[in-house]
Amino acid sequence: MGASLVVGLIAGSIYGLYAIGLVLVFKGTGVVHFAHAEIGTFTLLLAHELIVEHDMPYGVGAAVSVLAAIAIGIAFERLAAWPLRSAPKVQIAVATLALLSLLITLELKIYGSFARLLDPPVSGDGIRLLDVQVSPSQLLSLVVVLVISTGLALFLRRTDFGLSVVAAAQDPEAVQFLGIRLSRVSMFTWGLAAALSAVAALLIQPTIGVISPGAYQALFIKALAAALIGGLTSMSGAFVGGLVVGVVEAEIRHATLSSSLTGIPDLVIFGALVAVLVLRPNGLLRRATSGAAA
Repeated sequence: MGASLVVGLIAGSIYGLYAIGLVLVFKGTGVVHFAHAEIGTFTLLLAHELIVEHDMPYGVGAAVSVLAAIAIGIAFERLAAWPLRSAPKVQIAVATLALLSLLITLELKIYGSFARLLDPPVSGDGIRLLDVQVSPSQLLSLVVVLVISTGLALFLRRTDFGLSVVAAAQDPEAVQFLGIRLSRVSMFTWGLAAALSAVAALLIQPTIGVISPGAYQALFIKALAAALIGGLTSMSGAFVGGLVVGVVEAEIRHATLSSSLTGIPDLVIFGALVAVLVLRPNGLLRRATSGAAA
């Protein structure tokens, strides 16, 4: 139990980071961003090329990949999401599916279909926690996620622009009446969501290991499940949902370790996702986190 809890919380915190990006876009547009995880995969392949093939320091390559993700997010917002803001929401959702297909096509064209490996940024023995050996990269991931999530929460609640982002998601017409430029808020939202996807991909990569086109798209289901647990409108709920998904996945994986069946955790998570959509479309934690929806 202790081992699964530690592993699940570390992985779940990264799922929560993915889920926060989904919530940001959903609050601003009312649609699910289907290409969200693939932006992280695309920029992770870019990071691999810069770090491994061009001998860039890991920090520099990672920073460039995050900036590339922001550029992709903003470009999509300017070329598709913003022009379609008055169209039926399904059109924006279809546009994100088109972006997903485009990214996978570019990945195959530029990087090929073979798997790649990227050494973690830090190495060493790590620490032992609840009879689990936690690697330095896992500790780094946990610290980075906590710093980013806490910083983002403070930014959205304590700064004028952050409050504008929250207000624009709740009542865009009223915010526009106050003189806040919705186009600026929209660009920030899509760019931030893309950056979170890139950071989450970098953090989860040492655990998954291989990098290949479309390989991380399975994380989209886990992130969506986490976001749905919080009702798709609460960032704090999405983060908690990520922890729940991570722990449940780790527990099931541990329980079926000796089984010949594979993919059971993913199957359970997908089943739970469908169940939440049918039985509690407003989210399992909606009431608990409605007061902290930002």
